[in-house]
Amino acid sequence: MLYANVRSQGDKWKNEQKALQKCLKILPDSLNVLDVPVGTGRFFPFYKEHHHTVTGLDISPDMLAMARRHDDFSEEHMSLAEADITALPYDNDFFDVAVCMRFFNLVNADVCSQSLRELSRVSKRYAIIGFRHINKPSHFGVQAIKQHILRFVKSLKGKIVLHDIEVLNQALANAHFKIVQEEFIEKRADDTTYCVYLLEKYD
Repeated sequence: MLYANVRSQGDKWKNEQKALQKCLKILPDSLNVLDVPVGTGRFFPFYKEHHHTVTGLDISPDMLAMARRHDDFSEEHMSLAEADITALPYDNDFFDVAVCMRFFNLVNADVCSQSLRELSRVSKRYAIIGFRHINKPSHFGVQAIKQHILRFVKSLKGKIVLHDIEVLNQALANAHFKIVQEEFIEKRADDTTYCVYLLEKYD
């Protein structure tokens, strides 16, 4: 659990936890929840608090093994399986809400769009996602050049994929999702903003 222990000390992690709690409090209790990628099961305590039934999916067997060892994992109310978010093995409207954190900035725009469409397909009404986007430039001076260089260096390291806000907007439109709640997580020196969004489907 070293992975979770190290990350859980940062402000970003703590802010994500608070943001998800706020979003869950808006929704009813006792829902059927999809968490993908479930990772280490970090949100299990919040699902337990609201009496949700949870299906946790991840493409990594190692992450699933860690989630299964989480203190709040319950075989009675939770199930774990290996699956690809772009091709979810569930019927339409199978879940009440889908949660997807720390994923969209690991993949390209096409995968973002496909994944959101899948989350929309299997969810009856709601989704909660985390997304980091590049802010629209308000100036083109030295500071803007520095921010562009920071983003370029980060992309070379291959740790994160940075998207323009239009990527998120278009992906949401394709999936028939609208934003109903926005929780600010952080803004970085590379002029990117990270937020957690509560989404609702529309016809």
